[in-house]
Order: sequence, then structure tokens, then C-alpha cells
Amino acid sequence: MAGSGTQVTYEHVVVVGAGVAGWCAAAAVAPHCRRLTVVDRSGGTSHAADTVDLPARVQRALLALHDGLAPLRTRPRPTAARRGTVGALCAEVSVLPHVELRLAADALWLTGDPAVRSVEVMTASGMERLRADLVVDAGGRASRLPTWLAQLGHAQPPVETRPCRHGSAAPGDDGEHPTAHRRLRYDRLCSVPANVVAVGDAIVTLPGHHAVGIAVAGLHATALHRHLARGPLDPSCWFATAHRIGDAAWRRSDTSSPFRLPVLRGLGRGAAAT
Repeated sequence: MAGSGTQVTYEHVVVVGAGVAGWCAAAAVAPHCRRLTVVDRSGGTSHAADTVDLPARVQRALLALHDGLAPLRTRPRPTAARRGTVGALCAEVSVLPHVELRLAADALWLTGDPAVRSVEVMTASGMERLRADLVVDAGGRASRLPTWLAQLGHAQPPVETRPCRHGSAAPGDDGEHPTAHRRLRYDRLCSVPANVVAVGDAIVTLPGHHAVGIAVAGLHATALHRHLARGPLDPSCWFATAHRIGDAAWRRSDTSSPFRLPVLRGLGRGAAAT
């Protein structure tokens, strides 16, 4: 299913992770696929991000994702959550007729090379293969994509870390409380299988900078939507874009307090070039 005038690029997309990055990514890909499945190994989703004040630039990015869903609606827009929040995006995406949410479904590995073709998922009923022509990893700091790449015979991305200097860290998309800044340099890999990308905390994690993490997730999703509007994703091109979006936050994260907006403003300017 896709809205009028929207290019349907994929038959079935699987988003791994129902956290902030996962729902933002789902909103981005929903207009570009006939079926969308969001899988999460937990038994529920959380929208604590809705309590975080975001700068206007990031709110506009989230609102743009909302607007992109308008042609897909078959029922009135949910009104429980304020527009421009992750909770509102979740509410809108989850009721779309071509979207399915699978909770307590643990994505264990990918199959297919040179192009990923399916995700193997453990559910209460046992193993299940979800065929997909695009997999978006939004699994947060617990992302298994590096392991999946190794299983497919590809190199794992270089990992850069540094200590977190802002005390207690807010949980990431995976619900864990990391103790160090970390980013995975997928942009440095010589080859990545087709049909698989990552977003949000699965690429860059900044403990103590919860608002910045939400901003990265939202801006990643906006850029993902723009890439998909041009046709099938080139993973190498995508990871270069994703790195540029998060790089401003990474470079300034140790020089600003967790909610200082200059970091967020830099993020927004970086995303504008994608």
C-alpha cells in the first residue's frame, strides 16, 4: 500500500525494534512499501521520549513524517498523543492497514547474500522466517547487525568509544543504561549487503544526551524517507548520510551538558544537506 503519488519501492519491510528509532523509521518507510512489520523482543513499547522538549527543527522533522502518512490513513488520525512526538507517530503508524506489530518476537539472524532476503525471528510459537526486501535495524545499543554481517561473511564495522562524562545515562532504544559514548562506523565498510540498514542508537549512542538521541532518530528517519523517495536504498550511501547526521552530536557531546541545544542545532544543520 502507498499513498497517491508515492513510489512503492519495497514489497515487505521489516523494522527491528519498537523504540524511538524504530517507530520513526517505520513512519519513514510506510509510504514506500506494501507491507511493513515492526518486530520487538520485548512485550511492549514505551514513549518516554514524548516528555522531552525538542527544538523546532527536530519537531518539524517529526511533523514531516506525520504528513507523509496522510495519504495512507483509512481512519481518522489518532488524537491521544500530541503531533510532533514519537508517541503520535507510533499511534498513526500502528493503525495503518498494511502495518503489523509483532511483540515478543526476537530477530536472531538474517539470510541472503549479496542481498538480504529474510529475517529469522523467534516467537512464542517457535522460529519463523519473515521474508523481506528491506530490513531496518533499530535495535539500539543491543543491535545484532555487526554479528549478522559477520555471519554473512562481511566485515564488522569499526567501533569508536569514549567515556560518558555526564553521570547517570538515560536508557537507549534497547532499554539498557550504557556507560560510554559509542558509534559504529558502517560508513567505513568496503561492502554491506543490499537491503539492510541501521538507524538511531544502532549506529550512535550518546548516554546522558537523551534529547540528542531522539533528535538523531528523527533526523535519520527524515533522511531515510528522502532516500527512499529516490528508489531502492544503497546501503553505503545511506550509512554515509547517517554518519553525517550523527557526527555533529558525537563531536560536541563531551563539551555540552545533556540538553544544551547547540548540539541539537548542529544536528539539524547536518541533516539539511542529505
